[in-house]
Amino acid sequence: MPLTGRQQQIVDFLRQYQAREGMPPTQAEIAARFGFTQKAAGDHLKLIAAKGVIEIRRDIPRGIRFADRKRPGHTGTFLPLLERVAAGPPVLASGQFDQLLPIAPAMFRPPADYLRRAVGDSMAGMGIQDGDLIGVKQTAAAENDQVIVAKLFSHGGIELTVRRLRRKGDMAWLLSGDDRTEPLLFALHEGPDDAPLVEIEGLYCGHFHPHTG
Repeated sequence: MPLTGRQQQIVDFLRQYQAREGMPPTQAEIAARFGFTQKAAGDHLKLIAAKGVIEIRRDIPRGIRFADRKRPGHTGTFLPLLERVAAGPPVLASGQFDQLLPIAPAMFRPPADYLRRAVGDSMAGMGIQDGDLIGVKQTAAAENDQVIVAKLFSHGGIELTVRRLRRKGDMAWLLSGDDRTEPLLFALHEGPDDAPLVEIEGLYCGHFHPHTG
């Protein structure tokens, strides 16, 4: 079923916004652009989705997807960008979801489930710079010498870091990519009194600088 004139205007706005901002607009932004209420904007989106042009996901922010899952000039799908991960001293995890970026999971090996932004330069030996985007494959399993995103549990809360894993028994060493940063030693299970626990959040799948690719 073809789109009405107004529906086509909304679709054109979605594509233009996505191409400019790298993510879909919110319903509030659609409503503001066309002078709708947010309910009316939602109703228009439902009708467009019923015609197979877009998909609407309620479980994530900005959950509007084109049915072909592509943006103009881009041949991939979208990956969520989550909170920062430390390539240096661990940073406190907040559990926040930042945005969706038009980046194909298949550009990483293995294909990534989501992205995290690196903070710090302790993995510069692997070419990971401050501000780079890291592809992460969500898994709780990793082998020796694989680079992982790890959750560190301490009295201050949950922290995140990206390091190379070395393990022996119930202990794990998280190694940086250079000699300037001390390894971190953690118990994989309940260990010595003052040893925080570490949990593998996922595997490092690759990285790129967002401005240079």
